[in-house]
Amino acid sequence: VVLTAGLLLSSLGCGVGQRDPRATASPGAATPSIAAPAASPRPNLVVVISDDHRWDALGAAGNPTVITPVMDRMAREGVYFRQAIVSVSQCHPVRASLLTGLPAHRHGVHSIQYQDPGVAETLCRRPTVPSLLRDAGYRTAVIGKWHVPPPPWECGFDEVRTWLHDGGTGYHDPELVRGRFYKEEVVAGFTQEIFTNEAVEFLRSANARA
Repeated sequence: VVLTAGLLLSSLGCGVGQRDPRATASPGAATPSIAAPAASPRPNLVVVISDDHRWDALGAAGNPTVITPVMDRMAREGVYFRQAIVSVSQCHPVRASLLTGLPAHRHGVHSIQYQDPGVAETLCRRPTVPSLLRDAGYRTAVIGKWHVPPPPWECGFDEVRTWLHDGGTGYHDPELVRGRFYKEEVVAGFTQEIFTNEAVEFLRSANARA
């Protein structure tokens, strides 16, 4: 998978099934009422953003030339919104829309070149998808390309791992940021593999299940 940006969210708790009380009732005893089954555990959510990716550059979209077996499987086993559109065909405003649920003329990130004055301070003062999930008990983390005016820790993410704060970097040995800082450092390896490995590490960590 080309993992250019991932918002990784894992639930805090799991529901535990309840045993049918009739299984241990003694003969002749009154049968107690059956407790309602426990709610199913909340699903973990992994949001993957494939940067600058045309809608039809995907096997699942019917493209016979572009071979994307991993993303085809994600579409097949996950949720594939065939009629989803973006209001601005640039990654900068689209990421702000994914965070806030608002179109560009509402959140103020109009394009890569133009933003409302002070949008870095105001964008995440409103509820965001990550902050709402965090408040609902999810553990939220961000890994990969960010490219939104405010820092991710102001937008509802509990954990900030390896990330790219700007619009782009080299494909090999990129300059990236680790944690809640803006200090870049060279990270050895292929950019997409760095992000993917970091995402897998988080999902397997105790923090993802805390």
